[in-house]
Amino acid sequence: MKKWFLIAAAALLAVSCKLENSFTQTNAMEFLNIRNGTIQNDNSILYTVTSDATDHKWTDCSRIYALFDMTGDNSAGTGYNIELKAYEPVSIVTPGDPSEEDGIGDPVKIGDSGISGGYLNLILGWQTLAKSTAQHSIRVTYEDDALTGLLRLTVIHDADGESEADIHAYDNPTAYGYFSIPIYDLFPAGSSRTLELTVAYYDSSDEEEPVKQSSVTLYTSVRF
Repeated sequence: MKKWFLIAAAALLAVSCKLENSFTQTNAMEFLNIRNGTIQNDNSILYTVTSDATDHKWTDCSRIYALFDMTGDNSAGTGYNIELKAYEPVSIVTPGDPSEEDGIGDPVKIGDSGISGGYLNLILGWQTLAKSTAQHSIRVTYEDDALTGLLRLTVIHDADGESEADIHAYDNPTAYGYFSIPIYDLFPAGSSRTLELTVAYYDSSDEEEPVKQSSVTLYTSVRF
């Protein structure tokens, strides 16, 4: 995992609103969409890559989290030129049925979160060994409260193969994962509702028996 992602994770999701009014910007960070060979942000602004320092191994119809410099309008006047410095692939996780009690998994820390492009975007951090081969994975469940209009999303982390000692040091993450949860279809057109995001896990770091823990983030007046 590239070092710049670890350092900058707390300030990552507030860039996209600024870009449309800026001709140049250094060290911009955004969730971007790869569509038919083009790169667009979540506001459908087209980015033309004029310099690429990455391996360029993304696939069409995917999302990436990118670090880049914006250098001005492109020649066609349809978007902006960017110099791409680094990126990480983004996993798109479709929310499923509500989890059972034993489905709550391993500790994980929210590095940052935000809503754009019909997605709830999450940067999640965990502690891991330098030589670990663990396959960290995320799944998301949801419950739709028809009475109150509250949409509840629960994030479950599986640190498959990681040692207990490492995963419970999650307050000081050494690695991050990038996830986008499509929520557009869960919001009726033109309506406003509240989204409740819960990260739930069993924490056994200080107890003989696992203890259920959770953190909750509310997004009010969400509308698409």
